[in-house]
Amino acid sequence: MSNKTAIDPQYWGNHMQQPVRFVENIQALLAEKPDVILEVGSPKILSKLLGKFTQEWPEVDCPFVLPCLRHPRDPKTSDSEAFTQAITTFWQAGGTLDWQAFHRQQIRRRIALPTYQFDRQRCWPEKPKTLRSFSSGHVLSSASTEKIADIRDRAYIPSWARSVVPVNPETATRQAYCWLVLMDGTLENSQQSDRYNLGFQLAQALEQQGDTVVRVFRSIVPKPSNTLGYYTLNPSQPDAYQDLLAHLQTLHLYPNRISDLWNLTENQNLQWKDSAVLMVYFTQLALLIYSL
Repeated sequence: MSNKTAIDPQYWGNHMQQPVRFVENIQALLAEKPDVILEVGSPKILSKLLGKFTQEWPEVDCPFVLPCLRHPRDPKTSDSEAFTQAITTFWQAGGTLDWQAFHRQQIRRRIALPTYQFDRQRCWPEKPKTLRSFSSGHVLSSASTEKIADIRDRAYIPSWARSVVPVNPETATRQAYCWLVLMDGTLENSQQSDRYNLGFQLAQALEQQGDTVVRVFRSIVPKPSNTLGYYTLNPSQPDAYQDLLAHLQTLHLYPNRISDLWNLTENQNLQWKDSAVLMVYFTQLALLIYSL
């Protein structure tokens, strides 16, 4: 369209009466294979119609449609901001712009900033480092250019050795716990043959560090014990766990730590892969957890 045609009333009158040849125009535009198509109008109007022609094209061949006006329902964005964003996106896509024409109406004033002489001259005071010789004991200056004869004095830098802070036993504090240990032995042998068992050693070590230990042994027929802290329990009875914990509650011995050693055994023929064996031990543990 020439400048004369753009101001011709007859052209615009025929334009209003004749059909819009939008399809032919789009086909002619796409035949040029443009990378960017600038939509002079609001977004999502002509770009949707253009998308119907390129919906079956590969994504790399589809042109980038860029609107240059704001949407009528977007009151937060001004016209100048939308236009500036459009030309910025166009420039990022590889388009060429006449920036002098774009800034022609703007008045620029150049402000001269104060200059600074970057002569790269270091003015920081430096104190020469002194090192003491490892072999002779005399002081060596870092500013000295003399060659150090002894190789042990070369690149020698004194440093601190890390060590653990000593703990004073008198000031060190530790919280005491009440342990419920499910012993792996029997009540009858708890003071004799079970001294080399893990449960006996664990309970003895806990008591030595100031903790309270409640020992519980397995027994089909529970037997009373005359020693405080020694109890027997039938693992297959759910009420036995609750009765024991209730009794310990009255004695202020309710445990806050539990160690389960009932799954330890000296029976070499016991198969832990057997589901029945696993069910027995997991059931005992589940009953204890349920009673807490």
